[in-house]
Amino acid sequence: MGSVRILLVEDDELQAEKVKFQLECMEYDLAGHAQNASDALALFHTTKPDLVLLDINLEGDRDGIEVAESIRAKYNTPIIFVTSLAERTTLERAKEMEPDAYLLKPLKDMELEAAIELALSRNAQPTPLSEPDKAEWQDLIIEDGIFVKVGKVLKKVMINDIIYISTSADKYCDLNTASQQLSIRRSLSDLEISLPPRHFVRIHRTTIVNTRFITEVNEAEQWLKLGELKLAIGRSFKKNLLERIQFFG
Repeated sequence: MGSVRILLVEDDELQAEKVKFQLECMEYDLAGHAQNASDALALFHTTKPDLVLLDINLEGDRDGIEVAESIRAKYNTPIIFVTSLAERTTLERAKEMEPDAYLLKPLKDMELEAAIELALSRNAQPTPLSEPDKAEWQDLIIEDGIFVKVGKVLKKVMINDIIYISTSADKYCDLNTASQQLSIRRSLSDLEISLPPRHFVRIHRTTIVNTRFITEVNEAEQWLKLGELKLAIGRSFKKNLLERIQFFG
């Protein structure tokens, strides 16, 4: 576990020392420790941690939720929120950042370690494809469709028929059309870079949609509709979505 580097953002020095000790006992590396938003973002950019353990209530003008918003605007680094307060308004703001976990102080060893392990597991980068695998993957994607292996048969799914793509299980995605749902053993990131960017846009860490099928977008409540299907828009993905669709105010 020594290769996993965690950035700790905590303005309480005693609490920080306790967490540092916990992380050391769990054999994680400390990428750095910051006590305010500005230092946290500076350390994040210089250390490129694998995970951020982030106190919500920080000293200064910006709190931990605003730090998370800045990080999530460009990066998909796992974030675990930590707080001594369980206020409903704070929880609602924190949920908008789609954190990987939300822990209450004082941090218990087992809960902290489990949260870190799950966050790292969910955000693990897909295993790099070997050259033969890359060639095979490219062969399965053609200009107008994707061939999906169903049993011993390769079944063609027309790209224009794909309404949305969602993650289903580890390293698997579901291609959803009006008439069927097919699973493919590829990560969402693989599909994102392979599909035509003009019509496919990521709206959440778990979802890519075909903009042709978008019928309604609610900016305030952060959801969109594909016909009768309502899907959540991740806050960090909203700006890119709005830039990709044409609308008139």
